[in-house]
Amino acid sequence: WSSDVCSSDLGDWQLSSPTPGAANVAVALGSASNVRVNEWLANPASGPDLIELFNNDSKPVAFGNFYLSDDVNKLNNHQIAPLSFIGPRGFQVFTADGDTDKGADHVGFKLSSSGEAVILTTSTLALIDKVTFGQQSSGISEGRIPDGSSTIRKLGRPTFGSTNIPDTDGDGIPDDWEHQYGLDPLSPDDATKDLDHDGLSNLDEYRAGTDPTKAQSGLNLAARVETSAGEEGVV
Repeated sequence: WSSDVCSSDLGDWQLSSPTPGAANVAVALGSASNVRVNEWLANPASGPDLIELFNNDSKPVAFGNFYLSDDVNKLNNHQIAPLSFIGPRGFQVFTADGDTDKGADHVGFKLSSSGEAVILTTSTLALIDKVTFGQQSSGISEGRIPDGSSTIRKLGRPTFGSTNIPDTDGDGIPDDWEHQYGLDPLSPDDATKDLDHDGLSNLDEYRAGTDPTKAQSGLNLAARVETSAGEEGVV
């Protein structure tokens, strides 16, 4: 998903579709109320703490000048940079290392491994989302499954910047799909195998929505072609 931030008629800067050599066209924005604190890592085995926001809207959302905090008594703990946007069904990851000099994606606080809260508010400190967590396991993040939902679980491995649907072996196939068809969610090798010997790998079958145990389960595409003479046919 691509866009630019452009001014319109010398007015306020706003999100715009790329229009080089032509007038700027503003992009329709979704509601910031659909942004969720989607994943957090408060006890990393290595590296910094992390926070992920998810835009559960089909349109991009503006959240510049909003606040992130880990303290209910100090909601304005960290202000997000102006002109910040999240794409439709997109993710934004913040590094919670307390060092804002490292960039706009670094927040001015760290998370507590013993448990606390992550709070997102508007520029006027109106609550958008809040999650509260307890003692955290080393190297294990927690998050919403599916993304943006009310169900919070420990994740098999951190998935910052991508969907929280568990894929423990990182082979592109979710754990629940591997369990459903007798594959091993701890082995990435089975993604390239062809369980039903139909010429499609298990990963291809997952992407196509077909059954990897049945060779007759296939993806059929039909296209309607219209000639210049107005004749139609299906191929």
